[in-house]
Amino acid sequence: MIRKLTNRDHQSVIKFLVEKAALNTFIIGDIENYGYDQDFQEVWGEVDEQGNVTAVLLRYYHAYMFYADGDFDPAPFADIIKQDPDFEVLQGPKEIVSRFRDFISIGDVKETYFAELDDGRLLPEEIPDGIRVEKATIDDVDEILALRRQIKEFTIGPNAREMMIRKFKTGAGKIYIIRKEGKMIATASTTAENSYTAMIVGVATLPEYRNRGYATACMAQLCRDLLAEGKKSCLFYDNPAAGSIYRRIGFRETGLWHIYYGPVSES
Repeated sequence: MIRKLTNRDHQSVIKFLVEKAALNTFIIGDIENYGYDQDFQEVWGEVDEQGNVTAVLLRYYHAYMFYADGDFDPAPFADIIKQDPDFEVLQGPKEIVSRFRDFISIGDVKETYFAELDDGRLLPEEIPDGIRVEKATIDDVDEILALRRQIKEFTIGPNAREMMIRKFKTGAGKIYIIRKEGKMIATASTTAENSYTAMIVGVATLPEYRNRGYATACMAQLCRDLLAEGKKSCLFYDNPAAGSIYRRIGFRETGLWHIYYGPVSES
């Protein structure tokens, strides 16, 4: 049976998701941080006769994350997604979400590698030029967004500022930054941070300061702090050069991740 999940299901939901905690970082993080009853977030699940959860679909604004263990029928979950006229994205492990392709209309498809960090033995200790890595605060939000807007690979959504402020207020993630001569030049962030894992995102350096190890220093400090909290770091990448850097500091690839974007409006 597929139904809306509530706080009463929480223990069963988490028991199911933590079996593959890294792959379910987004879902676990969003549930821990925002629960089951928000206007911007809903959670549905397939529940068997014994009350065990066997699949989970989460909506965060108009983005959907899905995970299932074993065989499942994508059609009823696809029907839920199709009710959202502003559907933006569906994502999850390739072998799972690829089964939705015949059930929902999609635009672009992005394939990335999924990688995890289990320990910090290879994380670099040296900070380039002796520059200090700082933990950002809510007062840095606009400056961080201004930096990201200068990175051509980044897309800054209309809810970016609201979401970042919520992240700081709820503890759903951390942002580390480096400044040089008072100017923010590099950053690395977590999102969907939860009791088990955190997703590394927003790794960036201003173009004129690249290839000096600044973003790597931000990442290394971020990963060390997560490990000290007993949390595994994970990330996506599709750039071979970035993959080489991530492997060098200890990340290992564990699979492929698919992101299906909603169809482009013709209006």
